[in-house]
Amino acid sequence: KREVVVAPAAAPRAAPSPAETAPDSWGLGGGTLKIRVIEARDLPKMDVTSGASDPYCVLTFGSKESKTKVIKRCLEPSWNEEFHFPLDLDGGGANCVMVQVQDWNMVMHSHLIGETAVMLRNVRVSSTGVSEPTWFDLTRSEPSNKGKTFGTVCLQFMCDAPVGIGKSMALPEDWVEVWSKT
Repeated sequence: KREVVVAPAAAPRAAPSPAETAPDSWGLGGGTLKIRVIEARDLPKMDVTSGASDPYCVLTFGSKESKTKVIKRCLEPSWNEEFHFPLDLDGGGANCVMVQVQDWNMVMHSHLIGETAVMLRNVRVSSTGVSEPTWFDLTRSEPSNKGKTFGTVCLQFMCDAPVGIGKSMALPEDWVEVWSKT
């Protein structure tokens, strides 16, 4: 069984402030951020008739949005899907990934199960640009749900950001926290 790192619970909120999403001066003009949506646990029952949920995950990074497949009648979905987002940090790119887990509905619009905002500067990656799978609490921004979690989602981050000849990868200095020697 693989060991994972649990991220501390964040205060519930709908979206990060403009200051938080402003690009850092990382000096990188390309590369790819890869995010693997592994699984979710302890999701609440959203469908009264089935006593389950039909969850899918929505990732938003900058202006790009990606979605996992819907897993029907499940409270602990396993997606194991990877999504690629271009890093355009010199051109005003984002440094925050918005993650929402939604409950799919055939007749009506989907309902939010929970969400989290992942600040890239808080993502701990190894010297190879890969993070350990990490669990993030899903919250909602309504005042009546303050302090409540609505399950957790497990994500893994990978980054390649070429910066020149002889280097296949370089990562922003304020992003990288190289894991201690093990």
